[in-house]
Amino acid sequence: MTAQPDPDPDPTPTEKVTYNADIKSIITSNCTSCHGSTPSNNAPMSLTTYAQVSSYINSILDRINRTGAGKMPVNGTLSTTQKNLIQKWKDDGLLEN
Repeated sequence: MTAQPDPDPDPTPTEKVTYNADIKSIITSNCTSCHGSTPSNNAPMSLTTYAQVSSYINSILDRINRTGAGKMPVNGTLSTTQKNLIQKWKDDGLLEN
C-alpha cells in the first residue's frame, strides 16, 4: 500500500478569477441588499454591475478587510476564501469573463 500525500487544505486557485464566474455571486449575496440598483441604508453607490464593482474595487477591498469602523458587510464578514478571491480578481486584472 502506497501512502497518499495529504491534499492541500487551502489550494491557491491557478485559473484566472473572473467577475461572472467568481465575484458576482459574492457581491450579490453579501452587498446588494444595501448596494442594490437603488442603494439603501445610506450606501453611497450601487454594486450591481461589473463596471460598478470594478470601478470601486479599491474601496471594496479596504472595507472587507477592515476590522473596526466602516467594515463591510455590516452584518457579517466575508470568509478568507472570498476575500482572497476578490483580491486575486484585482491582481488578475479585473477580468469580466
